[in-house]
Amino acid sequence: MPLAAFSYGTAYFVFLILNMPVLLLCSARLWRLFAGPANEGWVAWLLAGGLLPALAAVGFGQMGVLLLLGIVLFSICSPCPLLV
Repeated sequence: MPLAAFSYGTAYFVFLILNMPVLLLCSARLWRLFAGPANEGWVAWLLAGGLLPALAAVGFGQMGVLLLLGIVLFSICSPCPLLV
């Protein structure tokens, strides 16, 4: 509820601005986790930024990106991340 203090338009914009970097960072982390070439990390950003369902989730203000963040953080902390 930290965004409840703002008007709807301002809260929506702040939520959008916070979700886009989260989406891109999660895609970069998953790219490294699944052994993508290190010099082609931009492909992960391109896929995440160009995938219509991901953009729709961010655009409609859904919490799916935060769920993805939780899964990625769990995979980072897991002793065997590929089993997550």
